[in-house]
Formats: sequence, C-alpha cells, structure tokens
Amino acid sequence: MYPVNLKDAPALPQGASTKSLSEVARVPGFPTLPFDNAAAALLDVVTDPGTSGQRLLITTPTGFTLAT
Repeated sequence: MYPVNLKDAPALPQGASTKSLSEVARVPGFPTLPFDNAAAALLDVVTDPGTSGQRLLITTPTGFTLAT
C-alpha cells in the first residue's frame, strides 16, 4: 500500500494522478495531496466502469515512478 498525505490546501491546478498499481514501480517519500484533488480523483474512479476491481494509486502528478 502507498499512503498519501492529505491536506486542507488549494487544489493543485494539474489535479491528481490516478495509476494502476501494475504501472507503478515505487512511490518516493510521502506525497501530499489536497483534499479537493483527492475527492475529484475518487469521483472519477467510482464513475469509470473501467476501474472496477483495479488496485489504484491516487497521488500527486510527480508522486510515483512508473514501472518499466
């Protein structure tokens, strides 16, 4: 599991990044994501039938390293 630190702060203009855990090699450090970005990403996930049953990472746009 990759935890993300949530905070009460203005939303990041670029939004959150949602990746399948199969695409993620690692999460460096402890990324901090504003509540509004996390909420928007969760709404996207629950309304997208393609994410059903997937293990997903919701983090900042730079909060992960892609698997190769």
